[in-house]
Amino acid sequence: SGRCLSYGDGITFWPVAEMAIQAAGIDDDATPDRARSALRAVVEGTRDADVVAAHLAGLIGIDGGGPVEAPWAVRRFFEAVARRSPLVAVFDDIHWAEPTMLDVIEHVADWSRDAPMVVLCMARPELLDERPGWGGGKRNATSVHLEPLSEAEADALIENLLGHPALTAEIRERIRAAAQGNPLFVEEMLATLLDDGVLVQKHGEWVATVDLSTVQVPPAISALLSSRIDRLTGEERGVLEAASVVGEVFERSAVHALVDAHLATLLRKDLIRPSQSDVGGEEGFRFRHILLRDAAYDAIPKGERARLHETFAAHLDASLGDRAAEFDEFTGYHLEQAHRLRRELGLLDERTSALARAGFERLAAAGRRAFERSDMAASANLLGRASDLLEPDDPDRLGIAWRLGQALSESGALAEAVELLETTISRARAGGHDLVAAYAECGVWIARSLRDPEMDLDECEPAADRLIGLFEDIGDRQGAALAWGLKSFALWLRWSIERAGVAAERAI
Repeated sequence: SGRCLSYGDGITFWPVAEMAIQAAGIDDDATPDRARSALRAVVEGTRDADVVAAHLAGLIGIDGGGPVEAPWAVRRFFEAVARRSPLVAVFDDIHWAEPTMLDVIEHVADWSRDAPMVVLCMARPELLDERPGWGGGKRNATSVHLEPLSEAEADALIENLLGHPALTAEIRERIRAAAQGNPLFVEEMLATLLDDGVLVQKHGEWVATVDLSTVQVPPAISALLSSRIDRLTGEERGVLEAASVVGEVFERSAVHALVDAHLATLLRKDLIRPSQSDVGGEEGFRFRHILLRDAAYDAIPKGERARLHETFAAHLDASLGDRAAEFDEFTGYHLEQAHRLRRELGLLDERTSALARAGFERLAAAGRRAFERSDMAASANLLGRASDLLEPDDPDRLGIAWRLGQALSESGALAEAVELLETTISRARAGGHDLVAAYAECGVWIARSLRDPEMDLDECEPAADRLIGLFEDIGDRQGAALAWGLKSFALWLRWSIERAGVAAERAI
């Protein structure tokens, strides 16, 4: 099983990484070599096993040295597991999935044959806003829509939760009317009645300690969840709020400064449940519902929220050790949030600047890895967020602009790519960063021509020759490769196919 994360912008393949780590039995102490061997063992016996394992390593973040054929690799991985024993692959919360991840799932559904597997995807209805045709037209796919509970089903849920139909018809009707078929509301309302001592068990039956007709039923699920959190002690609420900063799933060590007894209380009150950890192999917990996590998070003052995000980023680095780079997207997100919250509070000091720099480094590193595996949508997201953390003229921000521009261009955001690269060229030249300007120029010619098919291409090849000379004179092989690629592209557009091929060979 693998989950898409609510804060998962740019973490495209996290659900697949979770699945591969589970299947291969990769633990926290595994070295990159051991992890690669474990992945190779999972796909042993399948055709191109070495190549499949290498692609999986790239998706997990163990390797980052080249493009990754994600749809093909994930399908071959699932088929290899399924041939050993029937497989159920569960993708949870795919309404938060990146478009590339949805494409991978659809590829598996379309192309997998002769391997016993079920791919189960769970999502909120808003998935269909982004993918109206999700699952449609596939011979081996079906959709199951969960309708609201009927009155009889709501009554059955109440009876099953309490063990006895002790509620009066009036209070049952009030809960049903407020819940509007939402089982979470029914569960939380009953939990509130039990927490407040309104319902108690005597002689094997549930009895009311007050007139149930006087009980106020909150008008919405968010108000109900907030009221449950408000009833916690200060220490219990502190644990829950700290956990909410981590996410829907959190680890015991993430709230290690607080007493374990409070975790036991939250478990007893069914606000959290044991779960597999998202990060690392230690004991984890999960909020019983993402809305409960959101209610706890929204209740935290911004200053404290920023401190908790910063603290958890430091915890990730300390606990992950040599594997910290694999989780740059996670750490970068928490540093980014800490910086944003402090800016919103007007705290424009050295600490805020340090958070911006640290967040930039982690998001930029993740964006570069996504770029190298040709996940351009994720790269554009991560590099764009990294750029936003620094001032427009910052050399580090200018230094990643060419990758961001190319990622935007290949993702179809051509107007945005052209504007970014032209601005980068102007600012880099003004600041004396001629090499940065040259990198950006390689990308802007391609973005311009893709945006405007009628563009005059006469200047493109001479520009490529000038850039080739610049890069080769200083021995910059990466820049030279980009410039030769630009020349090949310019020649190809002008139907000079043989010369385009020669330039492409030079680029390679």
